[in-house]
Amino acid sequence: MIDDAASGTDACGARDGGVGVSPLAFRAEEIARRDLRDGGALLYAPAFFDAATADALFAALRDGIPWEHVRIRGVPQKLATYWIGAVPYAYSGQVRPAAPWLPTPRAIAAAVESAVLGDTGKRFEGALLNHYRDGSVKLGFHADDEPILAPDSPIASVSLGAPRRLVLKHNATGETHELVLAHGSLLVMAGTTQRFWKHAVPPQRGAGPRINLTLRRLRSGDASGASLAE
Repeated sequence: MIDDAASGTDACGARDGGVGVSPLAFRAEEIARRDLRDGGALLYAPAFFDAATADALFAALRDGIPWEHVRIRGVPQKLATYWIGAVPYAYSGQVRPAAPWLPTPRAIAAAVESAVLGDTGKRFEGALLNHYRDGSVKLGFHADDEPILAPDSPIASVSLGAPRRLVLKHNATGETHELVLAHGSLLVMAGTTQRFWKHAVPPQRGAGPRINLTLRRLRSGDASGASLAE
């Protein structure tokens, strides 16, 4: 379980298969921990999936996900998204319907569950996928703190494709932290990060396509208002 700096190499069973690889192998020997003000923490594995696996996952998600461009106030957004979960997910005045797990996202989630949740018996019940076509596509400051999410549960984010900067800013002090999310990396925002910090993906000139899969633990019940989130 990822709850501190850790080392080791592991593999897990992908319950629903995915990209022709079962189980998906992952690496957790280079996990670095960064503690944040007010009880938050970042755990980052820059090469959670090796390059070949990350390449295959990127292609499978790019070509196999029914990507959607949400309209906000009638304007289609540049960021393509897809929600997976047993309950609807709402943000920016839009409601994304419940949708079943597809093989590749389920395989990724199984690997991350093994590393992040360990043998607790818990699972990530939801996943929000974002597809950035190039460096002009951005995401403003926000917190993944919607009522549908289990409070202070880890938010696990897998990045595939072009590296992009993630910036975190403390709500009260304005203190910032930055890191570059590499191809095949895993970032876990843990503890009270979502309560006291916001994060953003700023535009990045010349950056190529990127896909991000953010895994979330859900409360039971109906979806509540949420922001467009990573």
